[in-house]
Amino acid sequence: MIKIVLLLLFPFFLFSKNVLLVSFPFETYFIKQISNDLIDLTQISNTYTPIEKELSNASLKRLSKSKIYFHFGLDSEKNYAKLLSEINPDLKIVNMSSGIKKIKNDDKENLYVWTDPLLVRDIAKNIYEELILIDPMNKNNYFNNYNRFLNKLDNEFLKIKRQLYSTELSGIFVYDENWDYLAKRFRLDLYKKEKRYIKANEINELASYTVKNNIKKVLIDKNDKNDLVYTLSNNTNTQIVRHDIFDKSWDKNLNNFFDSITNTPNK
Repeated sequence: MIKIVLLLLFPFFLFSKNVLLVSFPFETYFIKQISNDLIDLTQISNTYTPIEKELSNASLKRLSKSKIYFHFGLDSEKNYAKLLSEINPDLKIVNMSSGIKKIKNDDKENLYVWTDPLLVRDIAKNIYEELILIDPMNKNNYFNNYNRFLNKLDNEFLKIKRQLYSTELSGIFVYDENWDYLAKRFRLDLYKKEKRYIKANEINELASYTVKNNIKKVLIDKNDKNDLVYTLSNNTNTQIVRHDIFDKSWDKNLNNFFDSITNTPNK
């Protein structure tokens, strides 16, 4: 009888501590689509930051007790993985973008694959395959969640395609590589600019370039406080669109992005 009770309680003991670990809230979104609330999940940080968060030894020890650390290979995450693995060599480190061919910018891999809804299918597959390994008892639940999420991704993709089909898209100035996967998937015309102020003798040529390529928007990271975007916008009569690829609500954020570039946003 005691053995039977212990066996029944085993899953409770297994999942009564941190099992899954991610760095940021936007990553939690993807895990939750498959795991729902079947497994405990912990975030290292409550907001995205490109700079590694300084963690106490006690925090690192606690976090290292997780079964899997899911990440996208961002610079700060590489450091987290190193620190956590030093404490717990058995911690499984899983890059959710594994197997996805990356775009290269100046010979450096662009890691922002989650901005493309079709590539998120591959991310979901990587998550699903790891979850059923550590929690086979809930395989059917994970499978159902996984397929539900794939359907959601397909619907989002088709919705965006319809939205773009019925809209006359213009070109977009950008300063960063954040939206390269989105641009490639949906054939958006992005025109990259250096992060510097416009010189007086460049204004006329830039204005002509803007008209020639039908550029109507300037896309910038939501958290970028640099005011050079206003000099570009004012001198080219373009509209500023702010967007954060690290927003915790991936689906809403994706829809907001396309609403912004197909409509008239506020500066």
